Amino acid sequence: MRRIALACLAAWGLFCTPFGSAALAQGSGAGFIDLALTDPVEGGPMRGFAFYPAKSSGAPTQLGPYAVAAERGAAPAPGSYPLIVVSHGTGGAGLGHHDSLAALARAGFVAAAVEHPRDNFRDDSGFATDLQLIGRPHHIVALIDGLLAHATVGQLIDQARIGMAGHSAGGYTALLVAGAVPNFSLMEEYRRAVAYDPLRARADAAARGGRRKPNLALVADARVKAIFLMAPALGYVFDRDGLSKVAVPVRLYRKRCVDPTFSKGRGSVTVASHGARSF
Repeated sequence: MRRIALACLAAWGLFCTPFGSAALAQGSGAGFIDLALTDPVEGGPMRGFAFYPAKSSGAPTQLGPYAVAAERGAAPAPGSYPLIVVSHGTGGAGLGHHDSLAALARAGFVAAAVEHPRDNFRDDSGFATDLQLIGRPHHIVALIDGLLAHATVGQLIDQARIGMAGHSAGGYTALLVAGAVPNFSLMEEYRRAVAYDPLRARADAAARGGRRKPNLALVADARVKAIFLMAPALGYVFDRDGLSKVAVPVRLYRKRCVDPTFSKGRGSVTVASHGARSF
């Protein structure tokens, strides 16, 4: 599902603008590098990865449980490529979308992801706190900064064509990066209306811990020109006014949930988009 969805994003960009043909002609493989970034929220290390078009197909790389279809440190195919940054869901991993990242690189994109501090499979202690709800877009801004400043990858990126994709909490993150403003006071109304939400008890317990970083403020990034959302989480914190700040094209895939008190949870995938501009 993730790989298919991100392939659609690639096709969307290639269809809307003529930037893809030159990139596709110069390389058929994918390479990647590790990124050693600094968490802008708490100052610790922040793991990241950047994938890019390579001159040749190269050999796949085994990284823990992941068979990554890209060669670490492969020679990049010369050119200027659009950048797509990807944000994983709660409890995810920096390489959780490695298949999509490699596919995008082979399609003529630089594609990168970060492992969100305090909200990954190793450490999810920031769940439902400001470290997650406000900190995540800070990680994406730092990722883009790090990519553009990188001696190798930075030279491959067309800075005028930057997009973002996100799954679940990553979709929420992409909305914030695009300028959406959450209204957290809407959470209580949601809790009353959807008492069976399986994440409710855990979220309520985390919220009782209060703000971890009282001075942490929302951040957006105008360099991101389009966003692609896969089942974005926390939709109930956005009202019409908060979403009105999003002025870039949006494509959204969501699973239509069915009330579990009346069914076994079967649903269907629906697609929505807005905005005619391309990036």
